[in-house]
Amino acid sequence: YTIKFELRNIYMMYHGYVAQPDIICLWRTIFLVIFGSMLAFGIAQIVIGVQRKDMCTINDKIPLFLTVTGAFGAAEAIITIVDQFCCRKRENGDESGNPCVMFLTNIINIFLFAWFICGNVWVYTIINEVDY
Repeated sequence: YTIKFELRNIYMMYHGYVAQPDIICLWRTIFLVIFGSMLAFGIAQIVIGVQRKDMCTINDKIPLFLTVTGAFGAAEAIITIVDQFCCRKRENGDESGNPCVMFLTNIINIFLFAWFICGNVWVYTIINEVDY
């Protein structure tokens, strides 16, 4: 550290600027909250789908839809969190994503999009048959 660096930090703190490590820490915290919520939501979908597996008499594919969506969503959240916090920094200082992980998450997202369309077809074709 030099005196010039410290004076610049003091000037930036006085004028309300946030230092670069603080911004990175803030973004990582936001990232963790978002993907942690996605993980919790996926686990909730798995639990509800498994609990109600035999309870849906109109269309037995809806609990399957919930279970598969939850499993793949939770898997994607876990893969992304592990990649972000454990595998991101490379020896040369490059912080770009791992191509294999990016490919895997893209394949999961394409599958989840197609599965979402299937689930909507299953749910909305029986919407008038459901008694509350």
